[in-house]
Amino acid sequence: MDTLFNTKFEGEPTQHNQPGVQLKSNTYELQESNVRLKLTVVNTVGFGDQINKED
Repeated sequence: MDTLFNTKFEGEPTQHNQPGVQLKSNTYELQESNVRLKLTVVNTVGFGDQINKED
């Protein structure tokens, strides 16, 4: 994401030992030349953590 929009997106590290899935969103307002963009990045913390990955 950082290289796609030439911007440093800051995010806090999250723990992956939650019993369920949490949605965390961050919204950024970007501007490059005359183009304005409102971007929302959604992080699904815990998605796929309960899948058996041994095989």
